[in-house]
Amino acid sequence: MQPREGGKARIEFSFDIFRLTKGDENKGVFCTFKFADGNTQVADLERQFELRRQERDRLLAEARKAAGTKAIDYAELNPKIDAELLKTYPIYEAAGVEVTDYHTLSVDIPYSLVEQLRELDRNQPADAAGRKPPPLQVFVSIDPDRGSAAQMLGVAPRDLYILADEKNFYVNFIKGLVGLWFLTLMVLGVAICCSTYLSGVVSLLCTLFLFLTGFFVPSLQQMANNQTIGGGPAEAFTRIVSRNNMVAPLEESPGVTVIQGFDVVFRWQLRRILTLIPDAARFDLHPYVANGFDISASRILFVDNFLPLLGYLIPWFVLAYYLINYREIANPT
Repeated sequence: MQPREGGKARIEFSFDIFRLTKGDENKGVFCTFKFADGNTQVADLERQFELRRQERDRLLAEARKAAGTKAIDYAELNPKIDAELLKTYPIYEAAGVEVTDYHTLSVDIPYSLVEQLRELDRNQPADAAGRKPPPLQVFVSIDPDRGSAAQMLGVAPRDLYILADEKNFYVNFIKGLVGLWFLTLMVLGVAICCSTYLSGVVSLLCTLFLFLTGFFVPSLQQMANNQTIGGGPAEAFTRIVSRNNMVAPLEESPGVTVIQGFDVVFRWQLRRILTLIPDAARFDLHPYVANGFDISASRILFVDNFLPLLGYLIPWFVLAYYLINYREIANPT
């Protein structure tokens, strides 16, 4: 990770807003971000920030007194004061940050804070189990203003992260197109194999069935591995008709044994069918491009896309070879 222009490090986040009131029109929710090391307790955090504010006011007063009647360039003075305060207080506060729903936003923190937290983490001894507290903690609170105080934020573990580097958008866009090209190759490979033996319409229907079903592979795998709520299709249908709970076990009876046996056979057949259905959703890389995440050429394009595509198409190519080789072809002479 390298510092950005102005000696800053960028923290990006994407939160969901749960609105309890209408709030202010065309405005998001204003929040305060507080950054501290992993050893800082919540009870001590406010006290440290209060001491930091007092020390900052003192340094500002000294700067005004030293300047006298001269104008003060606060754009140059504030970063110097923040850098001086970080030596004593390895904490930072960004107040009044507007958070909008379904948008990737950012807040900048001094890069010197990141370096200081790294140094504290290196000097932090591990416990008996070899564990250390996290080097950085982020506390997010909603500002108590009229439009924001009544709102709530929804946050997932990966909704906030440090932006280590920025790469070219157009290169990432082309990588996303390569994923679509892999999907096109998969469709063409299956269609060509089917066309060696079947008619055009039947080949189209077979390819379309495999292609569309490929987007539901995770759900089909859950069904094949008996991980769906309510059991297999026969058991789930029985629960719905008899109005039984979808989670509670059914009472043992010969009818229930027959129904569950049917589902065992169904899951066995579904596992065989899944070997023919491609995982088409893996080639859809648009979430990476849309959310600004880099598509790794080695791990994503090659390992997660190209190798599975190659492994899926090779048996189809072998089948197409034997189908067209043993098919009776009219001799024009």
